[in-house]
Amino acid sequence: MSLAFLFCTSLSFAGEIDILVKKLVEKGLITQQEANDMLSETKAEENKDYEEKKQAVVAEVKDEIAKSQDKLKDTILPSWIKNTTFSGDMRLRYAFDQTEDFDPATRTEINSPDRHRGRFRIRYGLETTVNDKVKVGFRLASGTGEQTSTNQTMQDTFAQKNIWIDRAYLEIKPIPELRFSGGKIENPFYTTDLVWDPDISPEGVVVQAKKSFGDKDMNIAPFVTAGFFPIDESSTDSNDVSLYGVQGGISAALFGTKLKLAGGYYDFHDIKGAALEDVSPTVVKKTNTLITDADGKNRFAYDYRLFTLTGEFTPIEFSIGERKIPVTFYGDYVTNMVSSVKYDTGSLGGIRIGSIKNPGDFQISYDYRRLEKDALYEPIADSDFHGGGTNTKGSKYQANYALFKNTTLGVTFFDADGANQSYKKVRTLFVDMVVKF
Repeated sequence: MSLAFLFCTSLSFAGEIDILVKKLVEKGLITQQEANDMLSETKAEENKDYEEKKQAVVAEVKDEIAKSQDKLKDTILPSWIKNTTFSGDMRLRYAFDQTEDFDPATRTEINSPDRHRGRFRIRYGLETTVNDKVKVGFRLASGTGEQTSTNQTMQDTFAQKNIWIDRAYLEIKPIPELRFSGGKIENPFYTTDLVWDPDISPEGVVVQAKKSFGDKDMNIAPFVTAGFFPIDESSTDSNDVSLYGVQGGISAALFGTKLKLAGGYYDFHDIKGAALEDVSPTVVKKTNTLITDADGKNRFAYDYRLFTLTGEFTPIEFSIGERKIPVTFYGDYVTNMVSSVKYDTGSLGGIRIGSIKNPGDFQISYDYRRLEKDALYEPIADSDFHGGGTNTKGSKYQANYALFKNTTLGVTFFDADGANQSYKKVRTLFVDMVVKF
């Protein structure tokens, strides 16, 4: 309506000017050329004035529409929807695996065929702020039900694929420094993929405490995490397999450098004697020391009480144009503290250059690791390195580039060998396109 009124007013004014100029020519006060020039100048001024007024009216109309939409949303949408955030990611992957093995008994080489796969991963979830102290969250993911992977292979003549509950949790923060959470949650422990596969969402209850001191230029933040996680429930045995974990550490920013260091203890309770196929039916790598019973079940020969030490240090940050390029050194160490275990240690050391935040950013990294046979409870080990499980050593190379906003292209190469009298060699290549939304 405002624009229509403005247009009609402009037409009326233009008509009056035309009549006046015509009368001046008829009375000989101005020439026809002067009249034409006058009308041209007047029209130009009118157009300029009209555009300025139109822009002002349009801005005012847009503002009123926005206010109306806000009022409508406040009136119609319930509070839990307004306080809900949605997020997810989609990954397309080309995967190549080359495996070589050697049978020490027969001294013959065991060659597996090279494997080429197209794979995808989709994850989507929400988090709702119920009030200033309580949140609930939920996420679905593709996959086959394994705890260490949400990948789905393109196969079976276009068959439909499964979607699983990847996370379902409740979080309570009675004070800003203290958080309780429970359900199927994001891994609460600071770690690398030496000890925990990145796709694992543990199930249980956790308490976390963190306090920050100082400002952004000089900051120290100690933290503690403790949790209880059921691993398997048995209707015939009251001694259910479970995990008790505690980790304490500190993160700091001092004089332009960043540091994070944490020590942890994980007790996999009642694992010794448990059947691998019972406690982890979807991930059975048989890389831990196992004893086969009369029924043919593979039972763990040892308990797993792990001490870990994890850290990273960013001593420098250089610039390429306007981009800041951090250089980070990181490491991880794990040992099984059970005294009877022979192959009980794992370690990782690496370097990472760059970070992904904006289009055009890049990140490259390299690490070398060695994970002995019983240094770790195998069902939580990285599923990509050496085909998953323990008893391995080798290198991981990775490079990622941000093509567009929230869109990256990455290449990862694993060059892994067996350890502790294992002669298995696995070379793995991933090419990934990842979109976050």
